[in-house]
This record gives sequence, C-alpha cells and structure tokens, in this order.
Amino acid sequence: MTTPLRRQYLDIKRRYPHAILFFRLGDFYETFDQDAETIARELEIVLTSRPVGKERVPLAGIPHHALDSYLARLIAKGYKVAICEQMEEAGKGKKLVERQVVRVVTPGTLVEENLLQRGTNNYLAALAPGDGQAGLAYVDVSTGEFACTQVAAEAAAAELDRLSPAELLLPQGTSPPDGVKATLTPLQPPAFDEVAAGKADRLQPASHPIGRLSRIEQEGEIGDIQPRIVGQVPV
Repeated sequence: MTTPLRRQYLDIKRRYPHAILFFRLGDFYETFDQDAETIARELEIVLTSRPVGKERVPLAGIPHHALDSYLARLIAKGYKVAICEQMEEAGKGKKLVERQVVRVVTPGTLVEENLLQRGTNNYLAALAPGDGQAGLAYVDVSTGEFACTQVAAEAAAAELDRLSPAELLLPQGTSPPDGVKATLTPLQPPAFDEVAAGKADRLQPASHPIGRLSRIEQEGEIGDIQPRIVGQVPV
C-alpha cells in the first residue's frame, strides 16, 4: 500500500523519466529512489530513506534557497533537472497540495547568468542526418542567437566540435558523430520533419523545453559548413 503523496510523486516522475525530479516539500526539494542515489553521489550529500507504506525508499534533499548552487553542479555534469513546485499553500486539514513541474532545466536551455559560463556561448544544437548530408541548427537561448546550415555527413563532427554545444538533439536511435561531448537528448523521429524522407531542409524539434525551433530554410551547397544566421528567437 502506498500514500497519496507517493502516488503524486510517481505520477509526475513518469512524465519526466530522463530528468532528476526536484519535488518541493515545504522548505526542501526532495528526490527519491534512483534520483536520490544520484544526487547524493554527485552532490556529496546525505542519502537517507523515508517510510512509504511497508517499505522505505531512498531520499535525499536540498534546501529550496540553495537550489541554484546545486542545480549548477548537476547541469555541469550533464544532468537534466525537472523543478516541481507546490502550486498552493498547505492549509489546515489539507492532506495533499497540488504540485506541477514549472521548468525542466537542461545544459542547453540555461538563461540564468549564475548558471552560464561568462564569455562563452551556451548552444543547444539539433542534428538531422540525411542521405549523405545533415541539417544542423543551433540556438543560444540566453542571447537569442539562432543559425542553421547543411553539411556533408562526414563534416558534421567538425562543425559540432567548432560549436561545442552544451546539448545536442538527435532523432532517437541515431548515434552522434565521434567526439561529441554534449549532453544527448534523443527525440522521437517525427520531431524532425522530413528527415525520414532523407531531406535535411527542415528541422523542428517539438518536444524540448525551449519549445519548437523555427523552420530551417536551407541555403547553400552541401559541404558548406558556414552557418547562415537567420535571426533571433525570443528569450
């Protein structure tokens, strides 16, 4: 038998299986199960446990006022973190308050100055492999810079090395070029428009925290690895 709080946590966690879930409980963000073991190891904090029904589950938490410092350390290690907040005050006699994830923080979607490296771009890139070619788009969410290009497939690794993105979106089941150090975020193939037809002229990652990238209008010859700036996106 489980508790209403445990059921609420598990329901929210199911929606964010690839992120560490910071679950707000009063003045703390708590993590449970494997997430608790991960942050206890990576942040060097105490791992405890909490009774849930007839069992105990791993538990590790951080004070809510220290979120940014701990978040920066996890993001620097390539983790993704879902921030789940209490959406209402706990009232007398209320057993369970509403909670929602208000933001998913990933290495490529940082906007906070204290989480960014001063003087360097923080790119979120998307690579759409095609037939002997690849579509490549990248955005710095913190500045609004957005660009795209088309490259020969064998040139994709060099272009990604030049950009050094913090995070790379790829169609699920696709391997990144050799040497890529970015955090990888696989997306379902439908998120990459027309890639299945071998065309790299449009790229629309649709299920990522920054939302949908604008349609990429391809110009230039295959093998031209100089990106064309197409404008800025709102931040």
